[in-house]
Amino acid sequence: MKNILTVIFIICSLYINAQKTSKTNPELSDTTKTVSFLINFDESKMACKDGYAMNGYIVNISYEKAKKLNGKKIKVTGLFTLITGLKNQPKEYDKNGNEIIMQGRLNDIEYINSPTIEIINN
Repeated sequence: MKNILTVIFIICSLYINAQKTSKTNPELSDTTKTVSFLINFDESKMACKDGYAMNGYIVNISYEKAKKLNGKKIKVTGLFTLITGLKNQPKEYDKNGNEIIMQGRLNDIEYINSPTIEIINN
């Protein structure tokens, strides 16, 4: 019994290690970068469904925090992640060959999930 389990374990470990990884160049596959910018925050003009649009980024800020920052000059710092839009993804088809209509943003989004926000006094 021990011999059978040992053989099965060796075969399974060989199959697991034999699979290739999808990442060929880790430098090219990294989509997270640090960004920092200054902006005059206007809650009503910047609000969107995912957060607040600032300098081409979608920044995740709570509604309560946004109300406190309204009208102030702020410095936003954080890691942004590139989220691929529908235009840059391959089209999907159902089994009848009809294109599946997908929901989402058409263009790529640079999204800052946990920003550090500092109020700038002038």
